[in-house]
Formats: sequence, structure tokens, C-alpha cells
Amino acid sequence: MSDWRSTEDLAAALTFGVSGCDAAANEARAAQAAEVLAAHSAAVDRAYLDAAGSTVDPWWPEPFGARIVVEARGDLDAATSSPEFEAEVQKGMNLHARDVLVNDEDGCRYEAFTAAAEELEQVVPACTRIRDALRTARHVSAYITPKGAPC
Repeated sequence: MSDWRSTEDLAAALTFGVSGCDAAANEARAAQAAEVLAAHSAAVDRAYLDAAGSTVDPWWPEPFGARIVVEARGDLDAATSSPEFEAEVQKGMNLHARDVLVNDEDGCRYEAFTAAAEELEQVVPACTRIRDALRTARHVSAYITPKGAPC
């Protein structure tokens, strides 16, 4: 699909702009992910208020990885080992089952979308590439962090 996010983009998104893997970095990452979730929730609430009386559903999904990073307390190894990680990557790749609004010569309606088996086969390798990208970033940071730092 043309709207897939690259595994590099998904890996970078999981960091929430916080490098490192020590306790302080994990805490900062979890806090940033929690802020992102709170902002998303507030924006969705505002959108529903603005759409009162409308037939349009203003909902949109949470930012990629935010919930699993918060649940893992910012620890990317724990987040990417989470049972929910594969489903999160599937959503990040826009391959999750969902209803899609279609407006064509037959009118405007919702249709169920299910990714093809060939597309779904890409999810597990993408999870591996994301984990590898995060490990590589951690190993690179080991060369630039002070000696004795945990990363």
C-alpha cells in the first residue's frame, strides 16, 4: 500500500524524540508518550464537541506506539516485546482491519477493509526491522555516551 510508514519511521516514532535507554531516558520517553496520548484524547474530545449533530465521526487513531511505550514505562525493549507490538505495527503500516469510507459511483458508504495475506506477511519482518533499528541506535549511542553509561 502506498500509505505504509517505513520501519525506520516507525522505529523513530517509538522513541518520542528521546534517545538513550537508561532510567532517565525511559522516564522522559514515557512522559512524552503520555503527553502525546493526553493531547490526542483532548483533540478527539474537542472534535466530537465540534461535530455535535453531524453524521461525521471525527475519531482518529492514537499516535503510533504511544500506549505501548507508556505501558512499558518508556523501555523500548519492553515495548517491542509487548504482546500488542505486532498489532501496533500492523496499524502503523495501515494494514489493520477497519471500516473505510468509500465515495464512488455507487454512493457514499463504509466498507470493511482487510489486508491481503501477502501484505500481512510483511508485518512480522517489519517488527524485526524495527527492533533491529532500535538496537542499532542503542549500539551507536554507546559510542557517543560517556564511558560507563548504561546504553
